[in-house]
Amino acid sequence: MERDIKQNIKEAVKDGIDDYFSNKGWRFNLFTIPQVVWLIQIHFFMLNSMLFYFNAMYGENEDIVDQFPEEVTIYNEMIHHYLEEWIPFIGFLSVCLLVSGLLISVLSILPFVSKYGIIQTYAGYGFNSFLWFFLIYITYRIYDWSVMLFPLSFWITFMMVGLWQKLIEFINRKF
Repeated sequence: MERDIKQNIKEAVKDGIDDYFSNKGWRFNLFTIPQVVWLIQIHFFMLNSMLFYFNAMYGENEDIVDQFPEEVTIYNEMIHHYLEEWIPFIGFLSVCLLVSGLLISVLSILPFVSKYGIIQTYAGYGFNSFLWFFLIYITYRIYDWSVMLFPLSFWITFMMVGLWQKLIEFINRKF
């Protein structure tokens, strides 16, 4: 029974995604896929964070999850398990992409390699994708650490970046 529900959900989601993106004229490539995955991950964590918050606010007597269809709960747990299982690899992959991106970028300046346009175009892909895979990894770790406070982490990050910029401006003016 549970296997049938999971299979039906997978097929419905795949058909829905295929239909949505084919009608929107989206063009995915190696550079945009990690960005879309990160955005989906943020939405997923925000929703789960809010769900956790509402359950904590209303107590165990009125569990909001009990009001959801069983398929939603199963699919949510499936995604959580999937992320938990793959996140160490994504962290490892991001570090490897950083190293390979830097090495390939350096190799692309060699005279016999630099004349090929495709190498020049994609030499920096490793570094570009490192940033997005690292964001996926860090976002998961922040969510894992602060489930209910996850939405606040964006405000805290925004304030830290603003303070850092102010500090740099202050240092540049003084010295």
